[in-house]
Amino acid sequence: MIRVLHYGMGPRPGGIETYLRDLWRHADRERYHFDYFYSDTGQEPYFADLLRAEGSDFFPITARRENPLRNRRDLRHLLVPERFDILHFHCNTMSYAAPVRVALVAGLRVMVHSHNAGAQRRLTRVLHRVNRSTIPWRRITKLAVSEPAGAWMFGEAGTDVLAPNGIDVERFAFDPAARARVRAEFDLADLAVVGHVGGFLPAKNHLFLLRAFALLATARPDVALLLVGGGHS
Repeated sequence: MIRVLHYGMGPRPGGIETYLRDLWRHADRERYHFDYFYSDTGQEPYFADLLRAEGSDFFPITARRENPLRNRRDLRHLLVPERFDILHFHCNTMSYAAPVRVALVAGLRVMVHSHNAGAQRRLTRVLHRVNRSTIPWRRITKLAVSEPAGAWMFGEAGTDVLAPNGIDVERFAFDPAARARVRAEFDLADLAVVGHVGGFLPAKNHLFLLRAFALLATARPDVALLLVGGGHS
């Protein structure tokens, strides 16, 4: 049994959370066991109850912003080869690299998985560049969801495995009954509908979508925009 410890899940159902849920659904459970750790901010990762019910453990560690020294201590106690074989580190940036460094020192195999291709906050970008330039990438398996995500995360070190996010297309097959139900619920009648699914976050660039839709609505008044997602902005 190969014991894999994942990092990257948060309390909201974002892309990394959904990816890890689906990864476990399709994993060879005779060969792999998945556990997870997370920064303790008072909330467990979004799918914790679901995955715990299927045999996974969740390990909280002190958040870096709360106490960097205790964060590093917790990592040293958790990331030991007697408990785990692989650290699979899922991230949008390398602004927080302590788990990777501790796992390498402990002798675990490390996989860094890039799920994004940029960052908006200046401090995040600075920390990302500093850590990216000092991580010993030759000792790490480097995965990315896209070529831009790999270039952002690994730079000249290159990406070892390009792993686009998989989609269960049968879940999204056209359903005339669902179409009629949603149209009735939102009083869309015979309008042409432009749909967008994504969190209300700056990275999804809703402002660009709204500007584009305004141009479309000017040329075609019988159109509606349907936005689906959660967030704070």
